[in-house]
Amino acid sequence: MHTNELEVEMNTVAIVQARMGSSRLPGKIMRKIGVKPVFKIIYDRISKAKTVDDIVFATTDSRLDDQLCNQLENMHIKYMRGSKENVLSRFFKAANLFNADLIVRITCDDPFKDPQIIDQCVQPLLSSRYDFSSNIISKSFARRN
Repeated sequence: MHTNELEVEMNTVAIVQARMGSSRLPGKIMRKIGVKPVFKIIYDRISKAKTVDDIVFATTDSRLDDQLCNQLENMHIKYMRGSKENVLSRFFKAANLFNADLIVRITCDDPFKDPQIIDQCVQPLLSSRYDFSSNIISKSFARRN
C-alpha cells in the first residue's frame, strides 16, 4: 500500500442464490448429504472463508421456498425473498439490504464450495482496484454437465 492511499473497510457479503423450484431435481437444496441438507453444507463451507463478512440467502417469494425460509430461520441464517423470475433484482435487493460493498455470488446447487478458493477470488478485490474476480472465466476447474 502506498502511503498516500487510504485502506478502506469493505463489507463482503456472500449472497447465496437458492430456490426450491429446480426443474431437474426439485428441492435439491433440502436433500441431505449425511445428516446435513445441502444448503447448510454450503453455508458452513462459506463461513470458513476469511474474506467473507456476512452470508445471506437470496430466495424467491414463491410458496415453494417457504420450507427453505423456515429452515433458515430455525438455524438463525439470514435470508431475503424477492422475484422468482428476476435473479438480478434479488441480488440487488440483498446487496442493499445487507450493505454489501463486495458481493460473492454463490449458487446453492454445489455443496463443494471451497473457502480457500473464495478467499483467492476476493483477496484481489480487497487489496487493489479490481472490480471483478471469478474462478470460471478461464476454465481451470472440472466442468460439470
